[in-house]
Parts: sequence; C-alpha cells; structure tokens
Amino acid sequence: MTLTSPAALFWFLLAIPIVVFYLLKIRLRRVPVSTTMFWNQIYEEKKPRSIWQQLRHLLSLLLQLLFLALLALALTDPLFFWETNQKRRLVILLDHSASMQANDVSSSNRLDAAKDDIHDMIRTLRSRDDMALIAVGATAEVVTGLTGHHRTLHRAVDNIAPTDQPTDFNEALELARSLIEGHPNGDIVLMTDGGFAKFEELAAQEQVFTQLYGKTDTSNIGITQFQIRRNLMDPVGYEVLVEVVNQSDKAAETRLEMELENDIVDVIPLKLEPNQTWSKVLEYTSSTGGILTATLDQEDALASDNEAYAILSQLRPQEVILVSEGNRYLEQVFNAIPLVELELVNKQPKFVPENSILVFHRQTPDTIPSGNVLVIEPISSTNLWTIGEKESSPLIASQNKESKLMAHVRLDNVLLSEARQIELKTEIEELASSVGEIPIFFSHEDDYQKVIVLNASLEEGDLPLRTAFPILMSNALNWFSGTESEFLESVATGSVKQINVSRLEPHQAEPTSTTTPIEASTVASSERVTSKVTKIRLTSPEKTEEELIAQNNQLWLGPLNQVGLWKLAAIPSSTEIMDDSNSESADTTASKPDTTIEIACNLSNSRESDLRVAELSDSLRKLQQAGFSFSPFWFYLILFATIFTCVEWYLYQRRWID
Repeated sequence: MTLTSPAALFWFLLAIPIVVFYLLKIRLRRVPVSTTMFWNQIYEEKKPRSIWQQLRHLLSLLLQLLFLALLALALTDPLFFWETNQKRRLVILLDHSASMQANDVSSSNRLDAAKDDIHDMIRTLRSRDDMALIAVGATAEVVTGLTGHHRTLHRAVDNIAPTDQPTDFNEALELARSLIEGHPNGDIVLMTDGGFAKFEELAAQEQVFTQLYGKTDTSNIGITQFQIRRNLMDPVGYEVLVEVVNQSDKAAETRLEMELENDIVDVIPLKLEPNQTWSKVLEYTSSTGGILTATLDQEDALASDNEAYAILSQLRPQEVILVSEGNRYLEQVFNAIPLVELELVNKQPKFVPENSILVFHRQTPDTIPSGNVLVIEPISSTNLWTIGEKESSPLIASQNKESKLMAHVRLDNVLLSEARQIELKTEIEELASSVGEIPIFFSHEDDYQKVIVLNASLEEGDLPLRTAFPILMSNALNWFSGTESEFLESVATGSVKQINVSRLEPHQAEPTSTTTPIEASTVASSERVTSKVTKIRLTSPEKTEEELIAQNNQLWLGPLNQVGLWKLAAIPSSTEIMDDSNSESADTTASKPDTTIEIACNLSNSRESDLRVAELSDSLRKLQQAGFSFSPFWFYLILFATIFTCVEWYLYQRRWID
C-alpha cells in the first residue's frame, strides 16, 4: 500500500490526549443534600476511581481510538499496489446535440442526467487518474484536457451548454483515441442517446463503454424541412416546402401554423400515421416579404423541432426605361411583370436613376453605359461588339441550362426570323447560340456594368408568342436586381455556410443627388472607392454576440448551434474615401446599406427528431461494467469512521459504556 499524503500520519498523535483525558481522575464536587436516602446509589455511579480502575471499560476508549485511526488513515489517501500500477485514463465523450434536450428522464433533460453521472465519475477518480472531457455535436470540442483536478473537471462539465446541432461521433472518437494511445488502462465513455448514424458500430469498438439516456418509446413530432423561395413565374408569389415527421409508433394529430411577420398565413390540421412523413409544397402570395415562421401546436419531449424559420426576400420596385420607337411585345411583357415601373422613351435619356434598367430595342449607343443594360435586336456596333451580316431563320443549337438566366426556358424549338453575325470584343457568358455558332443570347458582367443581349428580331418569328419570352425577361430583370442572390435558404444547425456580406458595405454617393450622368458613369465608376467591411458582428437567437472577420466580402459562418434567427451586422470602422471635388455632398447622398443580414436556422434532422432510444445489445460494453462506480479507499474509511461514531453514541446512550 502506498500513502499519497504520508504527512497525515501525524494525526495519530491525537491518540495521546484522548487517552490522557480518558484516564484523567475526575474530582467530585461537594454539594449539600437534604437527605442521604439515595446517597449509596449515586455514590456507586459517581465514586472516585483510580487510574487502573478507569481501564475496566475499554470499549469506549477503543471506539474513540478506532475512529481516530480511520480518520487519520483516510487523510493519508492510501492506494493499494494494484491501484498504483493501474493508473486510469478516461476520455468522456458527452453528446450535447439537440436530442439530448429531450425531457423524458428524471432530470430536467437527458444532458443534465449525463452531467450528473459525469460528476459522480469525477468523484471516483483516484489521485493518479486522469480524465478528459469532449463535447460532441456537429464537431468535437475538447472542453478540458487530461487532468485529475476534480474542481477543474466539475467546472468544465457545468460549462457545457446544450445545442441544437446533430451528432457526429467519428471525429470525437479519433480524438479520444489519440488521448489514450499507448496507455494500458485507457478507456472511452460514450454518454449519448444513440441518435446518430453507425452508433452500434462505434459503440462496439475496443476500449469503448456506453451509457444511454432516454426511453425506447418516447414520441415526438418534428419539422424536418422548411424552405421558401419566390415563384419564378410570379415574383409576388412564393413557394413553401415543409416536411413534418411523426417519430412515434402511434398515430398522432397536430396543427401546423404559419405566420409571416406575425400575420397568420395558414393553419393546416395534420393526422399522421405511425412513422409517417408528411411533405408538401404550398403556394402563397406576398409583396412585402419578411420572416415566415412555422409552428407545430404540439407539446412533446423536444421543443427545438416544433418551430422552423424561413426568410422571404423583400420585393423592390424596378424602374425600366425602354428606349424604342415602339414595340408592343416588349411593352406588354414589362407591364405584365409585377413591381416593374416602365418608362417609354424614343431616344437614349441623358440621365437615368440609380439601379434602374436601361433597355435598348434596335437602338444601341456607340458606348454601352455602365449599370444595367438590356439590348434587344442590336443593329449597330458598340464598344463591346461589332455587328455583321444578317442570317435568316437561325436554329438554336445549344443553350446554357446551368445559368440562372435560362431557368425554366427552352429555346431549341423556337422559330426565329433573323439574327446578325456578331464579333465580340470582350468576354461573355454564352447562354444560347445557333447552328452557325452565332451568339443569340449572351451576357457580360464586370465591375461597372451588367449587359444582356438578345440577338433576335421580335417583329417576326414566334419568340414573343412563346411563354419562354416573359420568363426570359423576368430572369433578366432578376439578374440585374440581384434577386437571384437574395434567396437565402434556411440552413440546418451544425452546417457551415458562405455568406456574401457586400450588402452591409456602405457605398459612396454619385456626383449628383438623384441621378447619374451616363456620359460620366464609366469615369465615376472607376473613381468610386468603397469602404471595406472586415469586422462583422454575429448575433445568435439568444442575443449573444461574436465578432467575425470577412475577407473580400465573403464570410464563412458556422457551424450554427441554435435554432432561430441569426443576424449579421457591420461593425463601424474607419473608411477610405477618395478626394473628389464633385462629391461635396457625399455624406448626405450616400446610399444607405442594409443594416443586418438575417439567416434562418432550423434543426432539419430526422435522426435528432427521433427520440426513441435503442436498447444496448449484450455485446456492447455498458458503463456499469467499467468499474467506474467504486469510490477511493479513503471514502470507505470515512464511512466506517462515521459508523463507529454512531455505534459509540448508541452504546453510551444504552449505558453499556461510560
């Protein structure tokens, strides 16, 4: 046996005063009495005793000395030779995913029950034992490294917060094995509810013990999919993809309620069979946009999958200036697109409002201005291309199906009356071309302008009569306005997403207060210097804040660990603005950027929504088989000392000892 604290043996010296006080002769007090009737009886109980007579009742003394011996020996923290030779190294993998928040256990939830067990395991650690703690969600996080300090371990366990992430134990197990590698008595303990893929396979590995939390019959209904997007055919309309799963062996009824900015959109009653998945695409209309919330009117063991969020993009009016001598097809198609404010002119305007779309039909300037420009049926050369000869009845041979400008569009069966040979002077994205490799539909984009060209006549042929034509124009307007990039899908917890934060970047004003001169637009664009936003403030649904760094307006975000709305905001910093004699009113005319970017985050994980815990097979090593429940030897010494104290008190009360 080895003593961890041999200096505690000095406590045995307390036996000397105990024996001295026990043998000390007690001087009787002199007290006058009124009668001697009971004197003999009292004298027998309290008569003076000599030193040798004090030893006639040794049981009391022995019990007191035994109590001292047990207490002093416990303070030395003794270790048996097998404890010294078998130093333990434990790595605890604690699952703090969404399903561990289920309240189907005696504690407040599964995670708290697991924490209580870890606290008990920490108390059983011997002086030379080490323990490491790893919190497991979508990623593995080392909460504390190998240590035997109980207070540090207890504090680390208490600091583990619940998350709404899924569970991935693969990385955590690799990390745990690196911590016990080469140690003869290293063990890994999985503390989880088993709600992840390949659980049985991972739990069956060598040196792995498992403790499961939860019940095998816990029922739950959850929203496992919730996405929203604008209808490409009807910009005012939007489509909602929603999926609800009944993770239960019993039929259930509930209601799905959807609200857009606190206004009720729909209430759908649901009757779900056991283990049924209900999925549907719903269509609604709204020109305002905002936060769409889906809620299940159901109280169950897990609350994080009873709500889901999605962001419906705001629709902004688009000002379209049509430069044409008149074309009823173009006028009708632009008037039919919602939120388009059409202005008809017969020649190129001298000024155009910022962010407007300039459409040239059969009229093209020598220099294509900066900004958003749509050219239909070009008949003259510009700085971007040179016009050649006409070609009659061109046939579409290829089209770029991957481009968003060609979404829901097929031109291979469209009859075109004529197109022109075009020699390009810049790089383009070819969207559709003819058999003779004539570019029929193409786009060009640089730092200063967006240009789309439709090289086809609208007077003859059936393109204006096809449904592809309004869709083509709608796609073009969406591309100009950036609507296609405003679609922010609802992300799943635990995922990583790249966010473009350029919308948070304040832009310098143009030389005029309300309009931009086309003649000077190229120069103005080249001289424009915008401030670079590098510091971004991330606010969680629980209002906690974190500072992030964005590079080139791109921010990698995640893994997100909570269901709800996350917000990104620019942190004010010094900006670099170029000295321009024509920009004296820049402070008052600068375009106001978006103050925040909102990101909807949902659980969207059917494994986490399934709270039914599988029973451990007999082949798996359970936590009870690991022997972690044995307390150190000093604990039992203290326990015996307490028992002997109670025995001594009982014997004294029964007058069996003095």
